Amino acid sequence: MVDVRGADEELTIREYGVVCGLRAGRPVFVVEGDPLVPPVAPVGLASRVTVTSVDRLAGAIASR
Repeated sequence: MVDVRGADEELTIREYGVVCGLRAGRPVFVVEGDPLVPPVAPVGLASRVTVTSVDRLAGAIASR
């Protein structure tokens, strides 16, 4: 799953799908919505998600 975020640490209602994905054992990647604003993992999920950039995630997918 991919969660597009900004610098806010609070989990929003639109991200409840991410919580469901984590509960189902799916990997979750947090990427930036704005290239000038680094993404931040939601409070409580930081140890369960991977924070990366759109470019790095796309590169990893393309290399598969």
